[in-house]
Amino acid sequence: MAANPARQNLSNSSGIAARVVGDFLQNRVRPGDRLDGRELNETFGNSRTPARSALQRLSASGLAVARGRQGLQVAPFSVADRLNGLRLRPSWRQ
Repeated sequence: MAANPARQNLSNSSGIAARVVGDFLQNRVRPGDRLDGRELNETFGNSRTPARSALQRLSASGLAVARGRQGLQVAPFSVADRLNGLRLRPSWRQ
């Protein structure tokens, strides 16, 4: 997850997940980058529960993959997947 100079104070999991998706679509995070709940807590100024829930949402959607003891990583995607993601992005706000 790319470091943001200002904390975002996102308290809900869907907002955090949407921001991670946006970071991915804008190449601030890349396939294979580690997704760390503690870093999400610091970046978005939230508690562990929303960050953990956001990571679960990303994993369930296939945008993140578990790598055993290494935790979650951004899943590998093609250019077509990224373009499709741009069309689907508003659905993350639900």
